[in-house]
Amino acid sequence: MLLIVSTSVTCVAQDKPAAPATRISDVQGLVTDSGGVAVGYASVLLLNAKDSLLVKGMVATAAGSYAFGGLAPGDYLVKTAVTGYRPAYSAVLQLLGGKILHLPPLVM
Repeated sequence: MLLIVSTSVTCVAQDKPAAPATRISDVQGLVTDSGGVAVGYASVLLLNAKDSLLVKGMVATAAGSYAFGGLAPGDYLVKTAVTGYRPAYSAVLQLLGGKILHLPPLVM
């Protein structure tokens, strides 16, 4: 005896709601000495404020300017250092997304 059982399963695909787009931010600034003169070629580090882990790093231009782009929302610090000067730190930066943040000069 042959028994044939037939079942039917209907699958419906559900679309996940689209995740909100992460809004990126930029941070720009200038490295100066105590007299307001630009300090060129300083190391500039973007650090996670929670644990000081390196997020991004760069060398300032000859005119002392720097910029970090494409940053996700979060809390950050900027640290700068160059031979002959003490390192300088920014206050904690709270990036909410979608903004260009112009920092006051980091004075070494």
